[in-house]
Amino acid sequence: MRSADEWSALWKEHAPDSKAPAIDWKQSMVLAVFAGTKPTAAHGVEISQVDARESEVIVTYRVTTPGPSDMVAQVLTFPFHIVRTEARSGKVIFKLADPGR
Repeated sequence: MRSADEWSALWKEHAPDSKAPAIDWKQSMVLAVFAGTKPTAAHGVEISQVDARESEVIVTYRVTTPGPSDMVAQVLTFPFHIVRTEARSGKVIFKLADPGR
C-alpha cells in the first residue's frame, strides 16, 4: 500500500475496533500477505525478503503448515504478515519462496 486510503481500508477489515497505526507515506509503504482461513493452528505466513529493482519490488514470502503428525488446536486461524518498509516505486510482485530452501 502506498496511500492512507488503501491503508485505512485494509486496517478497517483487519482490525475494525482499533485505529490504524500512523504511516509517513512519503518515507514508507506497507506490504501485507494474508494466507486466508485455515482449519487449525500452526499455519503461518511471513514476508521474508523485499528486493527493490529498477522498475519493480519483489516481495518474497513463506507459508508454513503443520506436519501430518503435529498436534494442533482445532480452531480457525487467519495467518497474515504486515510490514512497513521504505517507500519504493515500481510494480509490487509477490513471490512464494521455494519450500525446499
